[in-house]
Amino acid sequence: MLTLTLGPLAFPVTPLLLLASVLLAQQLGAWVLRRDAVAAAALKDQIFHAALLGLLVARLAHCSKRAAAHTRTFGALWISVTADG
Repeated sequence: MLTLTLGPLAFPVTPLLLLASVLLAQQLGAWVLRRDAVAAAALKDQIFHAALLGLLVARLAHCSKRAAAHTRTFGALWISVTADG
């Protein structure tokens, strides 16, 4: 995995590229719709919500694909937290 190192901070490149592409799509959409401010703002919101929904669906797909590993790792921790609390 590629990382971008800035002093003591290390950022993975893939999420930064996703963020840059979402921001670029928002700015390009606003530029295309520059005569209609309401439509441009709505487009920016739709692009943001589409990216957020895509990340959520990808995370759910990843967790469902590896459900056995997640329950094996976190199941005992969840039981111990709820039993003590």
